[in-house]
Amino acid sequence: MKHSLSIFGLFLAVLVVAGCGGPVKPDGFPKLHRCILTFTQGGQPLQDAKIVLSSADGQNSRWPAAGRTDANGQAVIVTYGQFRGLPDGQWKVVIDKTVSEDEDGNPVLPLTHPAPGQVLTEEEKAALYAERLERKYMTILMYSTVPLEYTEAETTTLEFTQKGKTEQTFDLGEPVHELIPDDGPEMRPPADLP
Repeated sequence: MKHSLSIFGLFLAVLVVAGCGGPVKPDGFPKLHRCILTFTQGGQPLQDAKIVLSSADGQNSRWPAAGRTDANGQAVIVTYGQFRGLPDGQWKVVIDKTVSEDEDGNPVLPLTHPAPGQVLTEEEKAALYAERLERKYMTILMYSTVPLEYTEAETTTLEFTQKGKTEQTFDLGEPVHELIPDDGPEMRPPADLP
């Protein structure tokens, strides 16, 4: 009996250790290397931008990679949504950073995150909220704060080669406020307001 309990205990220990190994990588998953990309715009770090990498040579099209910039404009790249690092290869960089505004140029939801350079006092937020409640619908326009060419894999000119560990900086030039082309502005009832 004592012997069978120790074998059972060993079996449980093996199961626990095997279960703690983290997520299982899919078949054919490539070796990853550390990749940190830094983005600046107008001499300042580009904060809170979504970075998506697209395989430029098709070699890694099975392995989507992305990151989000921090307060220093740095994005730590994660592959397949959960594994830190990036496979070697040629990559295109796509950047997504937008703001929503009404037809008068006022920031739309959330009011706590106004347009770049715009700071709202609590009184101004309350006034905007009251004004929006009076409307039946409001027009919402989306603006990119990075040049539109960088927002699509087909048009971006930002590329780099990952070979081993990569740390690279991209300067996006001066800040922009470009209307994102759409079939038409979105009409949203003010019930979406906080």
